[in-house]
Amino acid sequence: MTVLSERLKTLRKKHKLTQKDIANYLGMTESGYGYYEQGRNEPSIETLQKFAVKYNVSISYLTGEEHERKKALVADHEIELTEEEFNFIKELKKHPLLFHELASDPAKKVKELIKLFRVKQLILEEDIEEYGDVK
Repeated sequence: MTVLSERLKTLRKKHKLTQKDIANYLGMTESGYGYYEQGRNEPSIETLQKFAVKYNVSISYLTGEEHERKKALVADHEIELTEEEFNFIKELKKHPLLFHELASDPAKKVKELIKLFRVKQLILEEDIEEYGDVK
């Protein structure tokens, strides 16, 4: 499977549509559309544009050149995040104390985290010099 075929299938299911629904939208046979999801055929640029409109995504997203942007509600504001940023926030929320601490003064807390990371690196470098490669 290609990135395109996987994304077409995922988007179709996310929108609770059947292959027949999409085939009808595109004016083609169900099996013709199925070949797109199987990665056996590649759609034309015009068909890609129709997919982009139907699913409200970019052609770059469909072809794998761009990652899906997730929307998150932060302080009553909806913002778009990359998949990586979204996953980072999701992971951070698993540690409420740390999450709220970071949120209280982000710039200051990030500087503190950078300092802690540098200290950790120095300690690990000293351990490696003294004991060899420690994991």
